[in-house]
Amino acid sequence: MNKDYVYFDQQVDKFLRNQMSEEEAIAFMSELSSDVEKKERARIIALMIKSMDKVGIEHDQQIVNQIKGLSKSEFKKLIGIKTTLISLFPKAMKYGIAACIACTLAFGGYKYYNYQQTVSLGNAEYNAYVADIDLEGGYRGDNANIEIESKLRALFSNVKNGIKISATIKELDSIYKEALSEESLYNNYVDDIAWNLAIAYLKDGNREKPLILLEDMIKRNEGYSEISLPAKELIKKINDL
Repeated sequence: MNKDYVYFDQQVDKFLRNQMSEEEAIAFMSELSSDVEKKERARIIALMIKSMDKVGIEHDQQIVNQIKGLSKSEFKKLIGIKTTLISLFPKAMKYGIAACIACTLAFGGYKYYNYQQTVSLGNAEYNAYVADIDLEGGYRGDNANIEIESKLRALFSNVKNGIKISATIKELDSIYKEALSEESLYNNYVDDIAWNLAIAYLKDGNREKPLILLEDMIKRNEGYSEISLPAKELIKKINDL
């Protein structure tokens, strides 16, 4: 399944603003029920998404009222815990969580805005650095390690297209640590890996980790502007967010 988080986040935003038709909302909820990763992402976004006051207090209250009105089994499905636990304190739990959600919606807009800005920067800046590995095909030359380049090409394609970002970050992070060793077969691609990992973190809403990767790129390439300049410019853009 395509994990295009940009489109998915837009769908979450649309759902929370009551902009979906009844049919669209049913289809969206069905999608969440069958995809654990998307369900968790939607849950996190829903806890932040006042979306710069566009949702509104009235809709917040509707959410609170809907949670209060859920049956025991419906509430269990919503928050993913056992019915037996709910039965211990059903009213207190429902009212408490409803209040927490309302509170988070009221104060989470700024965080959500920052998250969206970070993701947008990652989308916009992917091509600012030209990697040695061509995503369209082709290899470095006679001495190229075709197996390694094929693997990296697939991971870089995930980053560019916003597919399987969490899994791609995990794999690229492991490869990057290995690539730092001059004896590693990945060492020739260390900056390509660093750039793609930095962009992947941005697309996942993380600003801190890209800065470390980009600073290391600059240190490794002093006097080599084709690599250091894009890294410096991206650092500035991150800090300006």
